[in-house]
Amino acid sequence: MTPRARALRREGRIPYVPMLTATPTGLLSSDFHLARDGRPLATLRQSAVREKATVTLDGVEYGLRNQLLGRDFLLRREGRLLARADKRAFRYAFDVTVGPEGPAPRTFHYASVGLLVGGRFRLTEGERTLGEATKVMLGRTARTSFPAAMPLELEVFLLWIALMMWRRDRND
Repeated sequence: MTPRARALRREGRIPYVPMLTATPTGLLSSDFHLARDGRPLATLRQSAVREKATVTLDGVEYGLRNQLLGRDFLLRREGRLLARADKRAFRYAFDVTVGPEGPAPRTFHYASVGLLVGGRFRLTEGERTLGEATKVMLGRTARTSFPAAMPLELEVFLLWIALMMWRRDRND
């Protein structure tokens, strides 16, 4: 960040946006170390066989998985569905519903954008852009910039979806 940007942030004219980073745990590993603003946070443990992972955040284990049949990516905590991302056919685009079983579900759109298809995913609500996940060039490291008010487990879920799409690209 430039000195000018730091000064504007101190003055409150640029909002603070926490950055979540996923870095592979090893050269051939499918697991990722997660860090928030450079501070270690957790390890995302990816299944070797399917698009399935677990992560423990603040002592709570979350399950992330792609249904075997269908296009739904699911975020669960203790068997309770927290979020669902429905993949659109033939595109790297998702309709994400947060709290699908609750009284007031909230829906977002999460899609691949930019010249490098799959290199960046943008989260929008209506016409408003909320943030994005980007892949670092020449590697498997990824970063997010979502609003500070977004629950961490939802941010990890969205980052994991992007990681799975980039993994599909590498395997094709």
